[in-house]
Amino acid sequence: MNFRSARSDRTQRWTILRSLLIAPLVYGCASVPPQQALPGQAQIPLSASDAIEEGRPLAVGDVVAIEFPHRADLNQEVTLRADGQISLPLIGTARAAGLTPQDLEMELRNQYARFAYNPMTATAEKHYLINVDDVLDVRFRFAANLNATVQVRPDGRISLELVKSVIAEGKTPEQLEAELIQRYAEFLQSPDLVVIVAKFTSELVSVNGQLMRPGLKNLEDPVVVVRSYAPRQVYVAGEVRNPGFITYRPPLTAVQAIISSGGPLNSAERSRVVLLRKTGVETPTATFLDLENDLKGRASNDVPLRAYDILVVPKTRIASIDQFLDQYVYQLLPAVRNVNFTFFYELGGRRVVNAPVAAPGDQR
Repeated sequence: MNFRSARSDRTQRWTILRSLLIAPLVYGCASVPPQQALPGQAQIPLSASDAIEEGRPLAVGDVVAIEFPHRADLNQEVTLRADGQISLPLIGTARAAGLTPQDLEMELRNQYARFAYNPMTATAEKHYLINVDDVLDVRFRFAANLNATVQVRPDGRISLELVKSVIAEGKTPEQLEAELIQRYAEFLQSPDLVVIVAKFTSELVSVNGQLMRPGLKNLEDPVVVVRSYAPRQVYVAGEVRNPGFITYRPPLTAVQAIISSGGPLNSAERSRVVLLRKTGVETPTATFLDLENDLKGRASNDVPLRAYDILVVPKTRIASIDQFLDQYVYQLLPAVRNVNFTFFYELGGRRVVNAPVAAPGDQR
């Protein structure tokens, strides 16, 4: 057999192997048992349930609508920011990334309950306190020429004819009214006036000396509706033909991800593939996978992947996560963290370098 025919034969065998491995991805397959952890090696909990995205957690870039069945004026459609949070009326900033839509819904209901109308406090005596920028109408019953519409200045004062400057901020309209009657009594025989708040700038009222927001009716039971999910990805790096991001669609296994990236190169160390995963802690954990037999079509150690996993097919011995990230991720694709910020936010970003990992049999 000449060189050309040998090469053709290898290509044909590889094509057949690739079709056998990709077929389960197309038609669906049951995931195989995960590899057992080696002594001294961090283990990621890998189970068949990883292939099912039930109650999919929200992530950066997802678009959700917060809807109030009886208060359409408060409805909001928001995108999860780069810090994993959203901004909503009344409650301000709320964490959303990592929560399922159902969990976020319960969290928002608890927060909005603080602002809901409470019939028990409806009869409490409330007082509005005048604020800076409020607009006040001062109306005289028998001296219309002294009527005035004034805005509370930044120093909390208003200016009126005859009495000049008067402090208004922090007083109730009734308190300011009583003070003006007393001041105008120096100039008028029987001053009869009223202070009307024509424009108020605060929704807070004083109840028993404490400032609070009056309860809003029909605020209960906000509903969270997911409008769209940002694309989930996994990253395959190292000794594969086309390293880079691939779209995550469960069930996706480590072998399928490698094949989708063009398959391993001849220089690949198939018995020490590194799987990097965020597991709810600050630093992602790493697991070594022996996929030598799996890539030859004899399934034994293939595992299901999760969104934002990093799969590294190495060529040289790896002593730390920092080393293989520099060798296979950051140097290979320098702009990866800028272009795919969402991916690295979900994974945990550069903090991963603080987690050393020992390769099987590495005594260093």
